[in-house]
Amino acid sequence: MFILCSGPDTFHARKKARELVAAFRHKHDPTGYSTEIMPCGAMHELPLLLAKIGAPSLFALKRMIRCDGLLDTLKIAEVRQLAKRLEGDQESTIILSVEHDPPAEKILKEFVGIKLVHYHSALLTGAKFVAAVIRRANEIGVSEQLAREIARRTDGDTWLAEQELMKLAACTNAPLVEAGVNNGTIFDIADKFLRRTDGWRASIANQTGDQILPALISQTRAALRVRDKATAQLHPYMVKKLSSVYFAAGENENLLLACIQVILATRTGLTLPVEKETLLSTQRFG
Repeated sequence: MFILCSGPDTFHARKKARELVAAFRHKHDPTGYSTEIMPCGAMHELPLLLAKIGAPSLFALKRMIRCDGLLDTLKIAEVRQLAKRLEGDQESTIILSVEHDPPAEKILKEFVGIKLVHYHSALLTGAKFVAAVIRRANEIGVSEQLAREIARRTDGDTWLAEQELMKLAACTNAPLVEAGVNNGTIFDIADKFLRRTDGWRASIANQTGDQILPALISQTRAALRVRDKATAQLHPYMVKKLSSVYFAAGENENLLLACIQVILATRTGLTLPVEKETLLSTQRFG
């Protein structure tokens, strides 16, 4: 059996996966010994997964293996191997995967001989998003009035809404996030930096943590590798995303050098972390 949880609303996709794992353990595996999580990196060793499918468990009649991003890591020939192995398993093993993008139809057709359950989580907007926030607020004891205000301020960002709801569940007087100040994840900010999108300087300046500079270096190096077609071990989604970034001759090297210089300066005390945006802006690509 193969269960997929996919879609751009990663919060609800992952929530559904957690619910499925909990339901499996309640029904088949109360000890938890027959429920396993395999990291995505292990998917490069497909024989390891295939060997686990159908292997009898000493503790339960069924086994569940969760391996998120499984289909992203497999080639079509490997997908066929997986489907064939599951077909001969007689549903004693359940494979569960959370995928960011819904699998292509040609991939799903390979599993026609087995039981395939697909839960798709589309992005919630408007009234549907507000209803979802209110429903979650009721679960954790936050008032509907506050839930509506959180929905207004988070504007369709389910992860941010969850963060605000949990904060109020712990402390009803906690301040809410200001509407419109969310700059996205550090990877969104790094993408703005690479593309020189309007507002990239302000996005970096608003980051008070120490994670943004390593993210800038990582994304810039990845962009260099994509440009030079050295994409081994890079995630296909990252390759596709960064392949659309245009750089003038030598520009990407300057970006990477600037990031390295700034992180070196901040870590050796030559400058303050709050000056990172100013230092990056003084480079000739700015």
